[in-house]
Amino acid sequence: MFEHPDRHEDALIITMKKQLMFANQIAYGLEYLLSKGIIHRDIAARNIMVDHQESCKIGDFGLARTIREENETYQAQGGKLPLKWMSPEAIEQCSFSTATDVWSFGVLLFEIVTLGGTPYAGWPAAEMLPRLKRGERMERPDNCSDILYEIMLSCWSEKPSVRPTFTKLRKRFENLLEDITQDNYYLKLNSNANYYVFESNT
Repeated sequence: MFEHPDRHEDALIITMKKQLMFANQIAYGLEYLLSKGIIHRDIAARNIMVDHQESCKIGDFGLARTIREENETYQAQGGKLPLKWMSPEAIEQCSFSTATDVWSFGVLLFEIVTLGGTPYAGWPAAEMLPRLKRGERMERPDNCSDILYEIMLSCWSEKPSVRPTFTKLRKRFENLLEDITQDNYYLKLNSNANYYVFESNT
């Protein structure tokens, strides 16, 4: 979805409105998938395509599965999975649901805000689950609003039942977009932040 930002200052600027528009479109798409009984299981910036009209399309359904009810879980039987986008219950029990997609969406929000920054930069794979179970979460990116970070944290709630639905997320983004009357609210990125480091997607 996003290229790693270069070091030219002009390339490190984006509007908050555009970020919210992307988030809203993706939440709407995931809400639609759930209405069709589909959980994606691989929600990440690399699987979001943006066309020339800045419309977001969700792609790569290789890990997607169907469920009969919104609260139903899918029990995976192994295989290569995107660790840094997975919830604690998905990592520990290979248990997937719409709530695990919501967790992944929270990580995607981090990617949107940082223009493709690496999630959990500096966290070794072996430490992911223990740290998440201790309640550790990614810190707020330097350019992220308190409201947007609050949404991320809600997606990363320990209890799956407490995480917001995609319908609630979509409505939240729609309300935030209504509050932004101009498209000139720019965000500058700190290109020296540790999440701008190429790492494995696992």
